Amino acid sequence: MKTFLLFLPPLALISCQENPTNAEPPERYAAQMVKIAPDAELDNPKFYLCSDTGMVHSRIALSYEGGFSQLDAECFVALAQSEERYTYDGLVLVRFIINCDKVTGRFRFQTMDAGFVHQECPETLQAEIKDCAAKLDKWTFIREENRGMDHSKFLNFKFENGKFLLIIH
Repeated sequence: MKTFLLFLPPLALISCQENPTNAEPPERYAAQMVKIAPDAELDNPKFYLCSDTGMVHSRIALSYEGGFSQLDAECFVALAQSEERYTYDGLVLVRFIINCDKVTGRFRFQTMDAGFVHQECPETLQAEIKDCAAKLDKWTFIREENRGMDHSKFLNFKFENGKFLLIIH
């Protein structure tokens, strides 16, 4: 029995691998989050990246002047003034890049229901969300070492019963 107890802790460590052999390494997930390839059909041709050495993706690397409550307020006003009335329920995730000059571009969308299953969303609603995100111009770089670099950002817009509820950062 004592011999068995000696082998128990090492066995527990072996069975709790951080990255099983059939799982993708965490680095790949990070690359998927920050990389937004250019698309001539979707992107403004005047949008540019400042650095080709990498992209920063960190919640603590980038903020919004006045805090994220100010960002929420700006988007809420823009979407609340919409002439369109939507019956959309679910989430609209928008990923985009903020370059070193605080210009936004390369907007990409994913739309899903409350169970995170893909669903279609009115293109006009996506266009309004894109306009709102593109007008956000008070980005601040929190970490000095990240100045001069491009930043990846995402915002989740939640709709329920056709009404815009909140932004999940």
